[in-house]
Amino acid sequence: MFISDPGIPPRRRPAPISPAGHDPEARMSTADPMQYLRAQAPAAPSEPVHGQRIPLLHREPFDVLVTACVVALGLALNHSSVLFGLNLSLADPVVAALIAILALGRKLWVPVAPLAFFLVLSIQMLCVTVLLVPRWTSIPITTSDTVQDVTKLAVSFLCLVLGVQVVRMGHARLAARAFVAGATVVAGIAVIAQVIPLPGTGTLYYGGFRLRGLTNDPNNYAVMTCAAIALLWYDRGIRIWMNVIASTILISGVLLSASKTGAIALALLVVWRALGLRTSLGDDTESRTRRILAAVSMLGIGAMVVLVAPSTGLGGTLAELVSGVPALERLSTLLVSFDTAIAGDGSGRSAAWAIAVALILFSPLLGVGVGTYLPVAQELTGNPVLAHNTFLQIMAEWGRRWH
Repeated sequence: MFISDPGIPPRRRPAPISPAGHDPEARMSTADPMQYLRAQAPAAPSEPVHGQRIPLLHREPFDVLVTACVVALGLALNHSSVLFGLNLSLADPVVAALIAILALGRKLWVPVAPLAFFLVLSIQMLCVTVLLVPRWTSIPITTSDTVQDVTKLAVSFLCLVLGVQVVRMGHARLAARAFVAGATVVAGIAVIAQVIPLPGTGTLYYGGFRLRGLTNDPNNYAVMTCAAIALLWYDRGIRIWMNVIASTILISGVLLSASKTGAIALALLVVWRALGLRTSLGDDTESRTRRILAAVSMLGIGAMVVLVAPSTGLGGTLAELVSGVPALERLSTLLVSFDTAIAGDGSGRSAAWAIAVALILFSPLLGVGVGTYLPVAQELTGNPVLAHNTFLQIMAEWGRRWH
């Protein structure tokens, strides 16, 4: 460090003269103060921007193949069908092909912690199924059911691995947009068919009026469509007019499914998004806490409206207004009689939940294993019905030690 003598004034370096012959300091007085400094600063070395788009023609064949598979996966997620007693999807062969391609290209990454969880869980559930359930009950063990459930668990793990891989490769948005685009096209066809009869669209409906899309169940379709709506609303790269049109079509698809589960999920999603409980930029803890409290209050008010509406006659008025549309008429029972909505008209949710709770209490720590839910439910309650609730069924099969 050099220190100048205070008695000797420092020499002033002459100001550079711009090519036009003007004093740069005078120019800085009326322009951006940082403009001159930026102009004099040395240029920073250019660095590749993470996630920068590369033209398709300039990509490697391996990257093009992976990208095409990711798009196909997003589109195929809108399909499911029961074949040979299994709930299969067109996405299943795409998952297998994509994992094989990544493995052959030495690009597949398997997270260690989820792999250890899957192995320990599988061993525990097989031990419960083969060793403990025959001692607890008198039901015979069906090998085919056990193999089917273990296969479902393995496929779920592979989907998790592939999802992690898609995120690591930077293709998460591409897969999400393909899924949303496919869901919008299916719902759009159903909306058009409400006005203009289209040949071949009858296969999109269950019972003649409940939209199930390319799936085998209207409730599954409705929940998947709600997921597409959530992805659409949190994608800030989509133009407003496209967002509005796609949202209208997807919401119409949920309503046309006549799914009470889907209607409730859609209402919760609307409240969640309207209160801004999550944004793509994130929120600070204090603001998030206030919004969660506001959401709980709004949901409480909504529950009160649902419970009070039947006594005020508002639910009956709404039912009369939508009586001409069978799908909406089925949903109106949520406001006319909530108990009837969840227990009647083929739903039977309260009875199914009670059976699941009985199985949870039967084996709270270890669960009832794989492929044994229905037989154990038959022996305990005399009613072999699935839980119709993912959380209750997993808790009954896996045990509470995993929660």
